[in-house]
This record gives sequence, C-alpha cells and structure tokens, in this order.
Amino acid sequence: MQPISGGIPGHEFNALENQVIGRLAKVMKVTGIVQMIVGLLQLAGFAGRTLALREEHPILRIGVDLPVAVAFIAGGLLLFLAAPPFKLVVDTAGNDIDHIMTACKKLSVVMTTIFVSFTIATLVWIVMFIVFLVTGTPIIGEAS
Repeated sequence: MQPISGGIPGHEFNALENQVIGRLAKVMKVTGIVQMIVGLLQLAGFAGRTLALREEHPILRIGVDLPVAVAFIAGGLLLFLAAPPFKLVVDTAGNDIDHIMTACKKLSVVMTTIFVSFTIATLVWIVMFIVFLVTGTPIIGEAS
C-alpha cells in the first residue's frame, strides 16, 4: 500500500495515544451498530404505518420515515466499517502515521456520506411535510 501521509517511517504512537485511538475505534463500532438498529426500527415503523394507512391516505405509501431510516442504516454501516482501520493503528507496529491517515481518509468518506444522506433525507421529509399540508393529509393517521 502506498503511504498516504509521507509521514515518518516507523513512527509509533505511545500507549496513551494508542488507548485514545483504540477507544475511538470501539465507540465508532458501537455507534454504528446503534445507528443501524435505530434505522431498522424506523424502517419497521415506516412499514407498519404504510400498511395501516395506505387505504385511508394513499400518499402515505411514500412515507417520511423511509429516507431517514435508510440514512441511519447506511451511516451506521459505514461507521461500523470505518472503525477497523483505527484499530489497525493500535494492533500493528511500524507505520502508525500511514495507518492513521488511511483511517482518517475512510472516516472522512463516512462523514461526508452521512452528511449527504441526512441532508437528502431532511429535504425529502420537508417536501413530504409540505405535500401533507397542501393536500390536507393528516400527518398522524387516525384509526378507522
């Protein structure tokens, strides 16, 4: 693998620095898992509401929860997958700077993807909210 940083060959972080980086990797994994679970719960809620309300309000088939659920699931998965390169910094010896730069590059892609997906989800949600207001579709369905 080509070094990303052009950093100091053989540089090693000390024990305290490795502890911080290792903790970051663990938190990223756990956060990714929690985010995926929240997304799956939102997806289940979307499916339940869609099935319950589709006859009464056909526009609710589109749903406002779907884009947010997808954003949570995708973001959580990417965050979970970006954690191992940080753990690699702690678990290997000889090229910590290059490993940390690779990990940061992956994290940058993850954060950009999360930003874009949540921005799109928010815009879809706003458009759907406006459509609901204009069409008079109730935002919270009433049992019939």
